[in-house]
Amino acid sequence: EIRAVAVLADGSRLVDAVRTQAAGFVPTAAAEVVQVAATVTDGGGARVKGLGRAAVRGFEDGERRELTHFIGQDSEREIVVAVDMSASMEPAMATCREAVRRFLGGLRTVDRVTLLAFNDAIFTVARREATPEARLRAADRLRAWGSTAFHDVVLRGLDLLDRHRGRRALVLFTDGEDMVSHATAQDVVRRIETSAVPVYVVAQGRGMREAGLKRTLDRIAAVGGGRAFYTDRIEE
Repeated sequence: EIRAVAVLADGSRLVDAVRTQAAGFVPTAAAEVVQVAATVTDGGGARVKGLGRAAVRGFEDGERRELTHFIGQDSEREIVVAVDMSASMEPAMATCREAVRRFLGGLRTVDRVTLLAFNDAIFTVARREATPEARLRAADRLRAWGSTAFHDVVLRGLDLLDRHRGRRALVLFTDGEDMVSHATAQDVVRRIETSAVPVYVVAQGRGMREAGLKRTLDRIAAVGGGRAFYTDRIEE
């Protein structure tokens, strides 16, 4: 199968796929620029901060590669936070709201943050231009009701982030259950594979306990180089 993705000037995407018959050749591709997101840790697993361009070298197959661009940790970040407010989250909603508040409170004023909420629909509850105080008020108003469009919100978050460049991330607070999405799990995986955006999942409610949901969250996070976190301790 050959799949083509085109990003238009307005930020929208066109995707098409053609299934081919068996052919006697191996397709190849060349990339002029490869974007790599890296987190550096020391021998004890603690993050090493404050590294500049001079501290980083890139290699491919043992050959040194030139760094054409370097975006350090002090640059602004474009972040989409999506919070599951479906009925299945009701037992965990109070804890989830507080976890979201603490996460938002830990971000910097230079970061651009869009806050989404989702159940069987997707709501923008705080736009990227909103103040930190407005985002916190919006998080406080979230209540659990309705069904779940988990796959759809992942695609929406990635669409929003693809309009921007630099350091980007999609952060999901969810139990991982999907009931009414138009998109499938495979659609989500393919979309993440074509995006340069890491996806991070903070498991909530049943997503911390049920093996099937944990497998879903692990897969969504891992395919794009992100990570899934499992804890009911808000301070973590």
